[in-house]
Amino acid sequence: MKYISILATLAVGALAKTKLLIPYYVYPFPADRWQPLYTAIESNPDLIFQVVVNAGPNGARWADLPGGNCVADQDPDHGCNFDWRPAVAKLNTYNNVQTLGYVRTNYGNEPYDMMVNNITIWSQWKDLAGTDISIHGIFFDETPNNNLAHPGGQTDVQIMKNVTDVARARFSGVSNFSVVYNVGQKSNHDEYFTSGYADTVIVYEGCRIQETLPELPPPDNNCPGYNGQATIDANVPAGQAGKSSILVHHFADGPNTAQDLQALIDNIVANGIQSAFILQRTYERIWESEAPANIGAVASLFTAANAAHP
Repeated sequence: MKYISILATLAVGALAKTKLLIPYYVYPFPADRWQPLYTAIESNPDLIFQVVVNAGPNGARWADLPGGNCVADQDPDHGCNFDWRPAVAKLNTYNNVQTLGYVRTNYGNEPYDMMVNNITIWSQWKDLAGTDISIHGIFFDETPNNNLAHPGGQTDVQIMKNVTDVARARFSGVSNFSVVYNVGQKSNHDEYFTSGYADTVIVYEGCRIQETLPELPPPDNNCPGYNGQATIDANVPAGQAGKSSILVHHFADGPNTAQDLQALIDNIVANGIQSAFILQRTYERIWESEAPANIGAVASLFTAANAAHP
């Protein structure tokens, strides 16, 4: 597969640069809503894009291969099988893209069998009608981090070890397979970094400034603010920048200037953070062109910052 061979070639060099980790939570119909993503990928061939595919409210749970009944109208002209297949297949034509399947853990409370089922379905997204719709990693959202009691008396770390073991077994034949834990804050578990479970740990997911989001119910509407170097110092464990990731949304609610955006990106890259993304508003609106933090501009700034920090 072209994708596998090129990433193997880049493993030592370009993969050491900061990558874009993009939760592209947009249904691929109308198809033009994915065009900004494709354009950014094509315009930044030296930048690695990790694209999270979420075919429904809980990833693959709602998907019959390859997308099936993922809460969308099965109209004669479109529907999940018709829409997701070409969208994911196009991603897999790019040398600098890695597709990640979304799996919700619900902070450790999602039933184990349901998580295993989701992982298994993602592993079955392979070839269909001559198109490559394969998935090359798992994005575990809402990774548990609070040391609370979970079903069966398991700890946060035990839950994540178990589902990660399943993921690595199901995808054992996939080269450069990646596991991402979305902790979204400073991790309470060193094991997430040091025990070989995750390849990437998201240590911050939040707003540009601290605010209350009207579109979400409490307590989810309480959004922390990203403070650049101070947040990196507080949330990234010593020596683990190369496994850490940062996601900043609602950039428009902060200073919202091109200068601020560039400064944030330069700082992330200078710190050796493995992956990151900054978006103007919400994930569902990630395809919009509003400046300055639209997907094309952000990708170009990361490309430039990577070049400036060899």
